[in-house]
Amino acid sequence: MRSSKTQIIVRTSLFIAMIFLATFFIKFPVLTGYLNVGDSLILVSTMFLPPVASFIAGGIGSAIADISSGAYAIFAPFTFIIKGIEALIFILIFSKLRKVLAKKPCVAYFISAFVALAWMVIGYFFAYYFITFDWGYALASSLYDLIQFGGSLIISTILFASITKIKAFDEMKTTK
Repeated sequence: MRSSKTQIIVRTSLFIAMIFLATFFIKFPVLTGYLNVGDSLILVSTMFLPPVASFIAGGIGSAIADISSGAYAIFAPFTFIIKGIEALIFILIFSKLRKVLAKKPCVAYFISAFVALAWMVIGYFFAYYFITFDWGYALASSLYDLIQFGGSLIISTILFASITKIKAFDEMKTTK
């Protein structure tokens, strides 16, 4: 079933809000920022949104959380790009792997999420360096992103496995 423009706009708006809420309110402070569950929702959004809308939802929802935090507003432009590309990387890989691994969709999901989240870690490593011009700080900060990576990988894979068991999911998904 092809989604109408109105459905895509509504779903994109909902995912922007959910990603913002998951990033801003479900967070755990660390030395250089905070860990959150927003990445899990970015990856899940790709099951319900076309690629450009997933980029927008992931980028805007996460960037608004950075801006709203005050202290991390400087990261907002980087976050917009990193999280948006994270969604696109996931979609690109998953769209290919789910055909190859048709009988193992969770494996296809896990591999795709692994690569997309690895991009997130690499992207923020360079964002930290660009902001501080300190390779040590960038490396230390990226260690926290590895924790974010692991948590998001586990949470989003569980969400994927759960959502795909819902019969109505086949009618809602836009990623074919």
